[in-house]
Amino acid sequence: MSEACRSRCRHSVLRGLVVLAALAIWPTSVGAFPGVVVSSTKTPLSIPTTELILMQHEGVSIVTLAFQYRGPFKPFALLLLVPRDVEQRRLKTVKHEFIARLEQVTAPRLVEFWEKDPCTPGPPEQAWEERVPVTNRGFLTPAVMPPRDAHYPVSNELSIPSEPVFKGSEDEFSYRLLRPKSSGELSSWLEKRGYLPEPESIAGLWAALDADTQLLVAEVSVDHAELIDAEQLQLGGIRYWSRRPLPPLAGVRGGVADRSPQDLFVYTLHRDQRYQLTNQENVFAPTNLRVTVGLGAKVGLLYNTVFERLLIQRKQAAVTEYVGPSDECGEPCANAPLELRELLTLGGDVLEAHTVSAQEQGGALVTLSEAEQRQLTAQWAELPAQEALARKRKHHELQKQLGARRALVSRHRYIVTRMHLRAPSEEMPRELTLSAVDEHPSGGYGVPRGPNAELGGGVQRVLASRYQVRFHAAHPWQGALPCEKPERWRWGKRWKSHDQHWRGVDVARDLARVGQDRRLLESVLLSSVPEIDFEPRVAPAQAPPPKPAIEAPEASGCSLGLRRRCASDGFWLLCAGLLGRWRRGSVRVHPRAKSRG
Repeated sequence: MSEACRSRCRHSVLRGLVVLAALAIWPTSVGAFPGVVVSSTKTPLSIPTTELILMQHEGVSIVTLAFQYRGPFKPFALLLLVPRDVEQRRLKTVKHEFIARLEQVTAPRLVEFWEKDPCTPGPPEQAWEERVPVTNRGFLTPAVMPPRDAHYPVSNELSIPSEPVFKGSEDEFSYRLLRPKSSGELSSWLEKRGYLPEPESIAGLWAALDADTQLLVAEVSVDHAELIDAEQLQLGGIRYWSRRPLPPLAGVRGGVADRSPQDLFVYTLHRDQRYQLTNQENVFAPTNLRVTVGLGAKVGLLYNTVFERLLIQRKQAAVTEYVGPSDECGEPCANAPLELRELLTLGGDVLEAHTVSAQEQGGALVTLSEAEQRQLTAQWAELPAQEALARKRKHHELQKQLGARRALVSRHRYIVTRMHLRAPSEEMPRELTLSAVDEHPSGGYGVPRGPNAELGGGVQRVLASRYQVRFHAAHPWQGALPCEKPERWRWGKRWKSHDQHWRGVDVARDLARVGQDRRLLESVLLSSVPEIDFEPRVAPAQAPPPKPAIEAPEASGCSLGLRRRCASDGFWLLCAGLLGRWRRGSVRVHPRAKSRG
């Protein structure tokens, strides 16, 4: 494909990237869910949370949709509009753990800063400078890469898992692609399979079908779905890809509205651009907000309260909660950055197969330094000629594989954008469109300064996107100050006396279910937040004054320079006292002496 053609395709996709619509139907889907749910029962059901991941490059779009389902655990099916070129082999089911990793890495977080010992020189270390262990790897994946081969100086990058992972026999979805000739034909097909479609929602879905779209029916096996609680299921991600603009879903509506809030999370992954909505107001969530010590796991409840207050000020706004490179994970990291296999599962494998040439996949041959080459040459010289030749061939092949692997890793670095919308179904926008943005935001980073641990808030425009939602608490130094010139207010990681190991970072997850608490907002938030017209009622707690250094008077002879002598003198005094006490206790009065008295 020529560069001009690729450019036209890219702009066509960006112009037509209409990915979602709001629905209001019962007992079918509502709100943020971009489609229709049909069930085998008339009991009310809903889709309270929708997660959409979009990866786009060179005219190819990969969409992954994951849903939470609330309702009876009876057979049901999801009906989605997809582009006409989607085929059965382009449909995959992604394990929700991969989407959960994306949620965790981009979630609002809490960081605690601890004042460094004022008498210890040097800059403070930060929590994000520690090694972060990776979770959710699976029992077959090593937590640490194996060491380098002693014979061949080949990097352990070859050991990085690089195959996408999809659901197999445990898949809860059964896919069908339909092109019905009428809404009546679609309703009849659904009824024969035991579903009870709502006529108005089916009519709206049929009206949105055109020559460029088709219907994807994903029937759900409840037994294979992940259980959240007694009434909710977490479904895996439905992934499909297309070379056509994604279909508009405007007009897909139902009859009865559900007043419960609907949450929509939109994640975009692009090589060098972030995304925002073109037909919605876009705002950034407040960040770098100071809180009282002890918030911990309630960070989700606090952020949800701030989020709700923000939506009161900016109704129907799309709130950006994270923008940053995929090979980073914020400061501090709640988990390790997204792995190569996770990026390939979310769509990178499609881009490799359809947008990367064989020459690009091969990468550049890795060359050795002169010292490494001399070392290898010396090793081969000690071997028999036949074995040395075999070693040289194997080494050359490993260097080629390493070059290809490094090229693969470098191609799959993306700008990750996370947007969050919440509203009742009837207030959700009827259509959402995405477009790339050239501006790069920065906010939510940095180290506090001064006695009040102040940090700059707001969002600035920079050359590289690095924005996250972060709350922070501060622990002032409470120990002694034995030095003449203590250096105060250097904020860093936890004191070793408290914990010498890496501790998990509290993040705001499962926001659709944690609720809100206005009293918590007023009792723990110490920063002014103009975005929500908030002024703190709680003054920052004053730290107790550091304990003074304990110094004995010079007249006692126990100055700092004579500690060893004082310790020796004290030891002999203690021995003399114990000896005298023993002697007093060992002297007894004879009975005859008493009678004489």
